[in-house]
Amino acid sequence: MKRLLTRKTAFFFTFLAGMALGFLLGRLYLPKMPHEFFEVRSGGYRYIRPLLECEPPGDSYINRELRSFRAIIEKEAQSCVDEGLAGELSVYFRDLNNGPWFSLNPQEKFVPASLLKVPLLITALRLAEKDASFLDRQVVVPKDFPVDWGQTIRPQELLKPGNTYTVRDLLRRMIDLSDNGATAMLDRVLPPGAMNETFADLGVEINQSGDAEGFLSVEKYASFFRVLYNASYVSRSSSEYALALLSEVDVPEGIRAGTPAWIPVAQKFGHWQLPPQDPNPVQIHDCGIVYHPGRPYLLAVMTRGNEIATLDKTIARISAAVYREVDAQTAGWSAGE
Repeated sequence: MKRLLTRKTAFFFTFLAGMALGFLLGRLYLPKMPHEFFEVRSGGYRYIRPLLECEPPGDSYINRELRSFRAIIEKEAQSCVDEGLAGELSVYFRDLNNGPWFSLNPQEKFVPASLLKVPLLITALRLAEKDASFLDRQVVVPKDFPVDWGQTIRPQELLKPGNTYTVRDLLRRMIDLSDNGATAMLDRVLPPGAMNETFADLGVEINQSGDAEGFLSVEKYASFFRVLYNASYVSRSSSEYALALLSEVDVPEGIRAGTPAWIPVAQKFGHWQLPPQDPNPVQIHDCGIVYHPGRPYLLAVMTRGNEIATLDKTIARISAAVYREVDAQTAGWSAGE
């Protein structure tokens, strides 16, 4: 009996020692999980605060694979700067299957320019959920309305003064053609403060002073695409509608240039021009969801530099590097493998 008790005692203490050793090794070698999460919740309710987003603070370094991924993209981005293709840039990547993400130079802020058409689209769709007739509301373009806004990337078709368009038509023109005239007409239709409410709900601070140095980071802008993909701010049907519009944008440069033509991409680009004496007078940005069959992901790239062509090339190179890495990590995604 004593021998049996001795064996049981030895086994018990060996078990405890193993658990202690495992705990110690885990503390030493396993990545630490963040203890706090950044949450974005919708206001305007008395009893509920719907969760729109939940983020761990800082880059998501949960697995070794993502750390390696980040290093590859960081090297490509630095090469673009070293070669003089871009003066400054920021990158945001997010795996939309399970959420791991990283960003490069997240502290940099840019002028979003036409990228702000996406939150305007979201705002219009939120209004349409409260008023089913909103998207079919007819809007007459005043005869003295300046339909040509001198855009560098000019719409193929401008609004016609005196013609009538529905809000739905204007949204399509704003997104598909990136028409600033359609955007200005929509701004007249939206209730005062509607856009600011969207920004506030999503925790995005917008500098209203017109600061040309920039006021929006790549991480903050990417949140507009995240809430659409997750359908966490507007309904599923509205989110689907918005991303379908964004997938029709016909821009062969930027993110699109770095992905195969058969891969759907829901994207929006932005362009901003400063006076020539500025050290980096041109800003080109692109943000979109790349619907890779095995691993859809969100990519946003914001850039400053001297020429549109070189900045387009920079975004295309980063997009291609991201796609190659995603595709390599998801080898065998096709049916039956």
